[in-house]
Amino acid sequence: SISGGSLALSQSTIADDHGGGVQVTFNATFKIVSDVFAHNGRGGTSVGALSIASRSSTENELEFCTFYANEAMEGVGAAVECNAGVTARYNIMSANGGPMTPTEIHGNCSYEYTITSPGTPIPGATNHQADPRFVNPAAAELSDRDFHVLPDSAAVLCADPMVEFTDDTKYDIEDKPRTRPATLGAYQVPDSVPAQ
Repeated sequence: SISGGSLALSQSTIADDHGGGVQVTFNATFKIVSDVFAHNGRGGTSVGALSIASRSSTENELEFCTFYANEAMEGVGAAVECNAGVTARYNIMSANGGPMTPTEIHGNCSYEYTITSPGTPIPGATNHQADPRFVNPAAAELSDRDFHVLPDSAAVLCADPMVEFTDDTKYDIEDKPRTRPATLGAYQVPDSVPAQ
């Protein structure tokens, strides 16, 4: 949890924290890029994977992240609870929320080039609902989980083809350079698909 100041979280895996993943509050600025958030929170927690209650700032980034099987209490975004006026881009949100409360996102932030599954589709012409087709997301051991997407995934090469990568976004979670069009989520295009 961070209150005030600034948070830079990049190329990290936040997983299996039953109390909730990351919380950003009280006017903190943030750059959350190329991260995996998996199996955080529980049905009664106020934080699932990521909770942001901060001021709007041009410094804020929430891009190229993968959110899988996070949970939170009813009415809270299990993947992202966001009240910071940021536009989050190029993310994958899959299997977040419990069976009775499959709420992936909540709050006043907007989203572009984001896929969700199942959950409610996110408004916006560049967002869609699709199975991201992870290699092996549900393994019991964290070291065995694989959030790379398969070559036939809807996430492959579907980011904005004109995206200008920043110093924070030009590498994926494995430090591989991103190419245009980039693959959504924390991992760049599978090796079996030619980069364009």
